Amino acid sequence: MFISRDRKLLIHNLKKKISLKVPILIKIYRFFFKRKSITFSGWGMTIFDRNPPWIKNYFNNTGANSFIKFDKKIIQLVTKKKFILSQFSKLDNNYNPIKALKEFRWRHYILCWTINYSCKFTNVKKLNLVELGVHDGMSAFFAASQLSENKIFFKLFLYDSWGPMLAKNLTNKELKSVGSYHYLNFNNVVNNLKAFKKSIIFNKGYLPDSLATAKNPKTIQWIHIDLNSTRPTIDSLKFFFSKISKNGIILFDDYGFNEHLETKIAVDKYLNNKKGSLFHLPTGQSIFFKK
Repeated sequence: MFISRDRKLLIHNLKKKISLKVPILIKIYRFFFKRKSITFSGWGMTIFDRNPPWIKNYFNNTGANSFIKFDKKIIQLVTKKKFILSQFSKLDNNYNPIKALKEFRWRHYILCWTINYSCKFTNVKKLNLVELGVHDGMSAFFAASQLSENKIFFKLFLYDSWGPMLAKNLTNKELKSVGSYHYLNFNNVVNNLKAFKKSIIFNKGYLPDSLATAKNPKTIQWIHIDLNSTRPTIDSLKFFFSKISKNGIILFDDYGFNEHLETKIAVDKYLNNKKGSLFHLPTGQSIFFKK
């Protein structure tokens, strides 16, 4: 039914008067007829009536379109048990890796966005990328997928012990993490990322000590740090920072989490006098844009 402009304004003004005089009626109306819909829930965030960038809209968002393609692909691989996500069996997600993947969409969208940024602004023909803390290879899968989608020649250098966390690398407040990630399996990770094997260099060992013997790139355009511990994070950051190109990206995974406050403080202190800008995200991640 067609409603004229004047009639719409009349109805709007009437609702406004009612809301001012009898606000409880508006609250009842909204509760029963205008409930806000949840557009995303996960990783400590719930969004109402705001579309995440990967939901279709009137504008063509190439980055978001490619991200959701990778998201569907990894869900398909996990469902067929061709991509093993051992880490999620230990988390509070009802032992459902598919549910966990969907809850991580904002995290992975931001990761792909930073890859696109590096491709566009570092002005190099070949990208070198580093990930510190690989776990099952989930983040590496999104990074490599995005680069392959962009038809960029790249090398992705992966660093992890694929073993339990050691007390010597943890502060007193972090000692509760001793033994964490003991269930990770290096062979599973290699198999998970086999589609990109020609572009991946695996460096197995405990950071920062393993850096002395690892196959390290001379320059890098993107680095993802997800080590859940302060000393390896800062020592590795010091090792790689001078190698990062102008307009390169540092993506911190655990920057905003209360349990990793020591790491945040140490990162802030180290980057305080460095040329660039640090952007803290509601996901708990943060991005450092190097200048």
